[in-house]
Amino acid sequence: MIHRFYIENFKKLKDSLLVFEKEKIFQIRKVLRKKEGSKIIFFDNFSKEYLCQIKRIGKDFLEAQILKVSSPQREPEIKIFLYQALLKRKKFEMVLRYSVGFGVEKIIPIISERTIVRKISSKKLDRWKKIIIESCEQSQRVKIPQILPPIEFKKAIEETSSDLKLIAHPSSKNFLKEILKKKEKPDSFSLFIGPEGGFSENEINLAKSFGFFDFKIQNLILFSEIAPLAAISQILFYYS
Repeated sequence: MIHRFYIENFKKLKDSLLVFEKEKIFQIRKVLRKKEGSKIIFFDNFSKEYLCQIKRIGKDFLEAQILKVSSPQREPEIKIFLYQALLKRKKFEMVLRYSVGFGVEKIIPIISERTIVRKISSKKLDRWKKIIIESCEQSQRVKIPQILPPIEFKKAIEETSSDLKLIAHPSSKNFLKEILKKKEKPDSFSLFIGPEGGFSENEINLAKSFGFFDFKIQNLILFSEIAPLAAISQILFYYS
């Protein structure tokens, strides 16, 4: 298996890449034990992927010969903007990791009435970005989804402008698959998923007043960290 790495701090020469990211170089050199002659894949955030062979590697630099440059088309046709209510650390990080693997376009954490976690440090936001990059490296994505700082539920409802706006509600009478059947294929979705206990009735009613469709995936109650993944997979499967 050829390992993949996302790079930001690099310089592209005619037929080689110079990489200056110490953390990535340490992982390549010390953890994976890659040496001169080893093949590796780098990708940037401009949908470019570089198959390379390591020429030189030191503590703080790596030079690799470019063997092939490609622009693979792996991103889903439909853009899904995930508005996920903040959850406890492990649960929220699980949502990040796997929703990125499914191909979401952007993740917007939201603070709702029943949200327990309400304050996020810059250090935590940096950790989230790292998790997203790792997920992209593993899932063969060539585009890094954006994650925004948390915003209040009402502001999120007012600002979203996707073609189809959906909000999860366990007591809804509408199954997600039935809503999808009645709609022409949209270019973009705004998908709102609540915290433990879901959104309040006031929040659901507010969302509906802004053109949202409330939905459930099944009659059983899903765990808060499973609900977004189930919804995303159902949307992508339906339009695949």
